[in-house]
Amino acid sequence: MYTSIANHGLTVKDKLIENYYILNQIVQSIDTGIAVFYEKQLVHVNNEIRRITGRTYKYLENNLVEIISKSDYFKIKRKFISVLKNYADKDEFYFNIIMPNGDTKTLRCKFTVVRIVEKKGVFAMVHETSKQCDKNQQNRDDLCSNVAHELRSPLNAIIGFSNILNDDSLSAEDRTHYLKYIRSSCVSLLHLLDDFSDYNKLQHNKIQIEEISFDINNMFDELEERSRIMCADLHKEDLKIVCVKPLRQPSSIVYGDAQRIMQVLINLVSNAIKFTATGSVTFSYDISQGNLVLSVKDTGIGIPNDMITKIFGRFTQVGTVKSNSGLGLGLAITKNLVELMHGTIDVKSEEGVGSEFVICLPQRSSGGISSGDKSSAALEFDFSGKKILIAEDARINYILLEKILSKTGATIIWAKDGEECVTLFNANPDVGLILMDMQMPVKDGYTAAREILKIDSSVPIVAQTAFSMDDERERILNTGCTDYIAKPIDRIELLRKIASVIR
Repeated sequence: MYTSIANHGLTVKDKLIENYYILNQIVQSIDTGIAVFYEKQLVHVNNEIRRITGRTYKYLENNLVEIISKSDYFKIKRKFISVLKNYADKDEFYFNIIMPNGDTKTLRCKFTVVRIVEKKGVFAMVHETSKQCDKNQQNRDDLCSNVAHELRSPLNAIIGFSNILNDDSLSAEDRTHYLKYIRSSCVSLLHLLDDFSDYNKLQHNKIQIEEISFDINNMFDELEERSRIMCADLHKEDLKIVCVKPLRQPSSIVYGDAQRIMQVLINLVSNAIKFTATGSVTFSYDISQGNLVLSVKDTGIGIPNDMITKIFGRFTQVGTVKSNSGLGLGLAITKNLVELMHGTIDVKSEEGVGSEFVICLPQRSSGGISSGDKSSAALEFDFSGKKILIAEDARINYILLEKILSKTGATIIWAKDGEECVTLFNANPDVGLILMDMQMPVKDGYTAAREILKIDSSVPIVAQTAFSMDDERERILNTGCTDYIAKPIDRIELLRKIASVIR
């Protein structure tokens, strides 16, 4: 799960930058080729498009037409115009491109329209036909289509109201209202991207369970506060939130992955609030027969009998499109996380009456640090007197990394490409650590890392990569990098990795 820094004293502009960063890193990390056209111009491609075509974004931006087979160019143009005009032509089609070595490669493509404010853009999903188009591929296609659809509303609000805020004649009251709309849209976007990120991690077994002892009453206090904020955002202030905490310390000290338990509770509570118009949402816990038993109960619309066995599937939603939003991954992610924690999840529901989800998580004798110790430790990373060299060509990515490190006391140096990274390291041999993006212009991170390690083999290099597959990890470590972190970057994970290797 991505750990947001949106509540760490950032401005609205910073939050918008953060959300753009998260979205960009997620798009870069998936293994579906994605290209975005805005006002008929190519404005974005992900790493998979660059791999498929063998070209850089800058080349594609200026020479896209040249790599398309002449016999297919007009077919693609007709498809593109058709989608822009009437949204109707969304069928997959095939076309050929010319590779840098002169070979021809056949690609499978699908266009769909994304509307931002009052203008339309085209979202293209591209695959090599040599890839097996199995059920997993279809799921990825469905996921990308859902993401494109669900991004429209929050992005429309964020961009639209941000533009309106530039009007100096706005009253303070209107400005406050518009900032509230932007905040709500940012939260929706973060939830959407958290689901997308966790779905990808679960698909590739990249989620690890970290068990600690913690006070569940503190967790329920935070859950209650967040529940009331959700109600306010959905204009459901009259909905009753009931938080049941039957135990006091030391009996309230439980054992498990506090972050993941909180995540599944938020998923269940947010669903309950979403589908409950009147009445109450109640969440409670108990310790029974060596298990932590968590319950989330609502008086909402309930679940039809024929849907109860299906709701934990991917892309499954209850209710109409108008009453619902999201990727349809929340319950699937919840079930997977509960199973990773060796627990069970059950549901009882009656249509028109309400639903209750019950989670049982096994307990063992508590030990280790408490959640309070963990959270305070997370805020006490001190790199005073240390120099960190960040090699990152994208300014937006650098800004977020700089903000993550801003309270650690470290001196930050920024290299905008691999060649500048080598130059700056030569000028600053006392650098304590290098954060190296592996995909950069002029000289990529692999080449830059090898050259730097020839100068000083002891400098720790933590690679940043949009790919989290085993072969990419092996390639990075074979280059000589000390460690790597996959994008989207988790703030605490990054700080811990830095703390463990910085010199």
